[in-house]
Amino acid sequence: MSEFRVDEDSLLFQKFQQGDESAFEQLIEKYKNILLNYLYNFTGEKNTAEDLLSEVFLRIYRAAKFYQPRAKFSTYLWRVATNIGRDWRKKIHPAIISLDDLNSLEQPAKNFLADQQSFNPEKLLLGNEQQKIIRQAILSLPEKQRLALILKVYENRSYREIAAILGTSVSAVETLLFRARQNLKAKLSPQVF
Repeated sequence: MSEFRVDEDSLLFQKFQQGDESAFEQLIEKYKNILLNYLYNFTGEKNTAEDLLSEVFLRIYRAAKFYQPRAKFSTYLWRVATNIGRDWRKKIHPAIISLDDLNSLEQPAKNFLADQQSFNPEKLLLGNEQQKIIRQAILSLPEKQRLALILKVYENRSYREIAAILGTSVSAVETLLFRARQNLKAKLSPQVF
């Protein structure tokens, strides 16, 4: 087993643990847009994603004294975000959870924040309609499939990071992604893009 080396963000968080508030602000600044995008893809609702983002940083802030770097700080951050998203999902939609394919569909719904910066009315209308269809298909997937897919496709996380975030093995992540892709193909095959 290889020895874990503390990453730059973990060192920054350790500075925060020692009383440097600006270190925490730097971490917020670095991750807020990426996490907002992740939570938006998770929930499909901008306001909810913003609320959950605040909850993520609040929870990390409050638990700072318990943090011990055992993996990359970003893995810890995504695990907290995932758990908060799961808690929200259980309250709002207790039965929804699933994942599927996104081989040729990665581009249309790729990045909420980037979509906000481009403006081509015709393209936006078509793109928004496609995004809604894709987002609905993703949101209808079983939870672990959906989370693995979002982390891989939208957040570009490695299989190992996804396994750590979801608390499972790398081979289980591979299976989740395969099943997610199969489910999405089945759900989206009637749609023509």
